[in-house]
Amino acid sequence: MKIKTLLLVLPALCLACGTSSNTDDANDAAGTGSPELARRVVGVQILSTEGYYQEPCHMLGEEYIRGAFGVAEDVAITEGHEEEGCSFEWAGNKVDLSFVGQRPFESIFRAEYEFDVRYQNKPKAAEAPIEKPEPVAMENPEQTATASADAKTDASADGATESDSVSLPTPMAEPAVNTGRFAAVTGLGDKAVWDANTGTMHVLYINHIFSVRVESKDSAATRKDRAESISEAMLEKISEGEYKKFL
Repeated sequence: MKIKTLLLVLPALCLACGTSSNTDDANDAAGTGSPELARRVVGVQILSTEGYYQEPCHMLGEEYIRGAFGVAEDVAITEGHEEEGCSFEWAGNKVDLSFVGQRPFESIFRAEYEFDVRYQNKPKAAEAPIEKPEPVAMENPEQTATASADAKTDASADGATESDSVSLPTPMAEPAVNTGRFAAVTGLGDKAVWDANTGTMHVLYINHIFSVRVESKDSAATRKDRAESISEAMLEKISEGEYKKFL
């Protein structure tokens, strides 16, 4: 009788031993993260158009300006607030920061269109584009199957040569070009131009456009370098979602 009871209890004990208290499953980032976080789509926060911009001066802060320009602690920095942006001013120097619009653009292509109209001499259309659909080619199933078979044959013949090639992603924005007083700047956001006349850097990044203006006694080249450094700091803040105003 004791043996029969033991045989009945043993499977239950095995099941209890094999049950983990961990609540992770296949839907929460390979069982290593939060189920809520796993359901979020990558990039949604950056592309969000909800909420208004906070003042960019609040994004960087006075301490950043002191470090970037080497301003001593005993030198007062005045923070100004204007309708189109804000500024830091001290000892004959000034940095103006501003976004285009009160909130992010509704699409990447709408932002690029606005950037090109302002800084690339693009003609203003009657209706600005909101999206940029890619052409879709209709395929014959038989031709597709034949092409796939040929591709496999070529891959086998080429061997390691094909596997060594790297396909780079297509840039979302067309590269900036020199137009009038605007000089193209590479490696900054998705597209950027420098206006030497006003000492202003204009930057397109995803669905955001912002400007950084530097007024100082430094040379034009130094002012450009400083504007580029400040723009990089702005890009980092935007990518982290710190541009939103909290009401």
